[in-house]
Amino acid sequence: RYLGREWRRVQDGYEVRIPECYWTATLAKAGLQHCKPVMTPGESGTVHEDPDAPQLDKQQHSLYRTLVGRLMWTLAERPDLAFVSKELARKVQAPTTQDWQRLKRLLRYAQRTKSWTLFLGQGFCGGDNEVSVLTDASWASSAGRKSTSGGTIFFGGVLLQTWSRTQSVVALSSCEAEFLAVGTAVQEGALVQHVLAELGVTAKLRVYCDSSSARQLANKRGVGRLKHMQIRELFVQEEVRAGRLELAAISSVDNLADLLTKALTRTRHDELCRLFGL
Repeated sequence: RYLGREWRRVQDGYEVRIPECYWTATLAKAGLQHCKPVMTPGESGTVHEDPDAPQLDKQQHSLYRTLVGRLMWTLAERPDLAFVSKELARKVQAPTTQDWQRLKRLLRYAQRTKSWTLFLGQGFCGGDNEVSVLTDASWASSAGRKSTSGGTIFFGGVLLQTWSRTQSVVALSSCEAEFLAVGTAVQEGALVQHVLAELGVTAKLRVYCDSSSARQLANKRGVGRLKHMQIRELFVQEEVRAGRLELAAISSVDNLADLLTKALTRTRHDELCRLFGL
């Protein structure tokens, strides 16, 4: 055990997991230790907010914050929980009974998967000495019509990092949402690249994106018709022109970051979990 996680060396890599006792304690806090498990962490499709849903009382509100915090602690080893946990965390200030039901569903999914491990090794590998960043965005999928950026970083076939984040601005098109997601991916990938450089490893940075319009925009000079976009996002174009970044195409079917941007059907969810090594 190390830092609350359980590690095991296996053939061609490592396995890491959150101890089952952690999940048992979390479920017990919610009174769901004997609950019926479900197959996915959230309902696929558009989530409709109920403006008339009552807010939780003080005691339930405190429990909601505790449970969401315990879920957020597991996300490095459980990317399948990232999107729904992120959405629940956005409501932590004033959760409603509707949010409580979504939290219970996520915990029922955790009941089914509490023994899952994450295999590190033989994952996505775009090339030798390449920091491979897969990125995706779900346009206007969250409350307030803000989009969600998702990304994952691999080096040498080993998963290093994942994220699921609500974009800070409202994207006016799917191209803009994808391009903003690429901007986040470049920043996170560059950080890993710099850490490797400190260790004496020279690695190139390649970002994989399934949006052809976002890739085309990155290879242009200037914003064209997207003049409303913030200047800070245009550094992606500068990185491409300087040769420090390569933007590559990937099919939507093979894009692992899709797991981090939306709730999926069971078939698609299970497929991406397998590709992640879960």
